Amino acid sequence: ILTNRHVVGDADQIKVTLSDKQVFDGKVVGRDAITDLALVKIEAKNLPVARIGTSKNVRPGDWAIAIGSPLGFDHSVTLGIISALDRSVDEVSQQIKLIQTDAAINPGNSGGPLLNIDGEVIGIITAISRQGQNIGFAIPSEVFEDVTKQLLTQGKVSRPYFGLHMAELTPAAADE
Repeated sequence: ILTNRHVVGDADQIKVTLSDKQVFDGKVVGRDAITDLALVKIEAKNLPVARIGTSKNVRPGDWAIAIGSPLGFDHSVTLGIISALDRSVDEVSQQIKLIQTDAAINPGNSGGPLLNIDGEVIGIITAISRQGQNIGFAIPSEVFEDVTKQLLTQGKVSRPYFGLHMAELTPAAADE
């Protein structure tokens, strides 16, 4: 089960309740602070699985469907459009370019899917704008698919980095 890191917090064990009220013990397999994603495992069989779509082909004006439990209203569905692409918000790393939607998203939608008109998951809902109403953001499917693979295989996400140390250029350092 893919959800947001801020939903599971620092917990290692959580309870997962499905729409049919089945309750499972869940184990957090991994989490990634940069993308605000977390992967949870439950022991269950024959559960329905959402189809993953591609967010590469999403355009402003396309239909967007958000599913979640906003303000405690379980299994709510809202409809809107894709408002913009490649957005950044302070609540999620500036390194991740998010999908913006006007589908109604409120606290409790986090970790839920953002679907296209064909019912395919194109994003994972992660944040709302505090300055405006009906401005929400989702992590694109291409991002969450890569993160999910790494969390499954390694329990963490590996990223390259470049280290740089500033120092005064002395004659001895210049000779080196």
